[in-house]
Amino acid sequence: MLFEQERRFQILLAASEISDPTDGPFAYQTWYDYNQRYFDDQLLPVPIVFGLVPHGRALSHYDGYRRRELLHPSLFVPQGENPWHVLPILGRLLAAEVILHDMIHMRVWQLCGSRGKGASSHNNPFFIREINRLAPLLGLPANASLIKQQRTGDRVQWVHLPEFLSRGELAVWPYGMRPADYFDAESFPLLDQLIHGHSKTKKKEDGV
Repeated sequence: MLFEQERRFQILLAASEISDPTDGPFAYQTWYDYNQRYFDDQLLPVPIVFGLVPHGRALSHYDGYRRRELLHPSLFVPQGENPWHVLPILGRLLAAEVILHDMIHMRVWQLCGSRGKGASSHNNPFFIREINRLAPLLGLPANASLIKQQRTGDRVQWVHLPEFLSRGELAVWPYGMRPADYFDAESFPLLDQLIHGHSKTKKKEDGV
């Protein structure tokens, strides 16, 4: 990281120690470590903010226009009875995986800008290329492939082969692909809820 970018990061980190002293420094340090480990220290530091995310159901959101990452505070301190119905796996381990997911979005935006969206922010060649690059480093299969629409009669559907990730799985990578005991013994069915819950939301948005 260049001197000016390192300085920017240190300013953001110091600010988080005042604004979010419990989890802010953890989020920035996780970002810093992952930037070195997985992105060759090439990502530019951005503000990491805690707050409600767009579209309601999401755990986080990277805003490429404002260059800002937004993390839902319930990732760290659950608010409400059972956020996303995955209460047992909420915490720093899941939050770190969510930060890594958003760093892929940062990488795509940094390289391609808004051109990198493709069919969606997940189902596009750049995001998929990053998944397949990172997967071996995380001990996960590199099985992402662009999902295309197919017309059957008067119906248009998104079609993917069973050996590749679905749109719902792309949206929760890598944490949705972790083995059942990665977070705790009850994780797998909870992560399955995240995957399929996101798929239902996408179908409503896409009208299919």
